[in-house]
Amino acid sequence: MARLSIRETFEADHGSFDTRKIAYTVAIYVEGEIKNGFVRGLDSLPLRQALLRVISSLEGKYLDNIVGRTTNEHIGLYVLHQLREYPISMVRISGDGHDVEVYSSDIDHTIYQARLLYERARSLLYRDKTDDAIEVVSEAIGSDPSFALAYNLRGRCQKTKERWDLALTDF
Repeated sequence: MARLSIRETFEADHGSFDTRKIAYTVAIYVEGEIKNGFVRGLDSLPLRQALLRVISSLEGKYLDNIVGRTTNEHIGLYVLHQLREYPISMVRISGDGHDVEVYSSDIDHTIYQARLLYERARSLLYRDKTDDAIEVVSEAIGSDPSFALAYNLRGRCQKTKERWDLALTDF
């Protein structure tokens, strides 16, 4: 089986209280038989262009506002979701002193949007932006009304604001 790897790098800021710039390398992998001279018969140029679009959405940005708490795992899931129309088997994220491999089996695209919003809300709450966190986690609940962790987080946010009656409805 052949493996195609496409790599790009970007720099972005992260950190809840002490913001710092980190250089990341994103490598996406496609595996399969060689067909018509290409892995899985897939021309790499459209895939590279798609990866560059995703990278440009992250380049120079504050990642906690995009992927939630900035971990290489969250960046990998974000990249996989953004490139879900392509047969990517794995994403490797290198940055901040370590590498993480995230596989296509690690993500459920049907609920990813709610999970992404939840992670953003967690990051906002951690940074004492409670009203913003309530707004974002409410979007997560709207996206997936069965997402119990999101209700719990919204309840914690309401508790922080001493809105006891609203907190109780979410717990």
